[in-house]
Amino acid sequence: MKKLFLIIVFSFFSIIAFAQELKDPTFRAPFTESSGSFLVLTYSDKIGKSDISIDYVKNLRQELNDSKKKITEQEKQLKDATRTISEQQKQINDQKRELEELKKSISQLTRQVEDLQRKVK
Repeated sequence: MKKLFLIIVFSFFSIIAFAQELKDPTFRAPFTESSGSFLVLTYSDKIGKSDISIDYVKNLRQELNDSKKKITEQEKQLKDATRTISEQQKQINDQKRELEELKKSISQLTRQVEDLQRKVK
């Protein structure tokens, strides 16, 4: 009777000890997965398979890196374009100044020619 009672008590306490809830449950696997699906905790506290796969996440990362490269290339092209625009604006301003100077010199030459024509008459 004592043996039966001790067996029942030990089995009862061992069931209670093994049935405790884990505070921070972790799953350690001796392998790493590079493809497949993620495991998620569902709304009913069950572990399920995610709709998002590891390959999808890898593809998203690759697309993100590609888009970053494209953005940097486009920024470089934009900087080059703005630089050429500013250089062309400087050239236009220089040509305007030269044109004004040429107009002034033409007006001075026409005055001189008119003065000489008056003197000749």
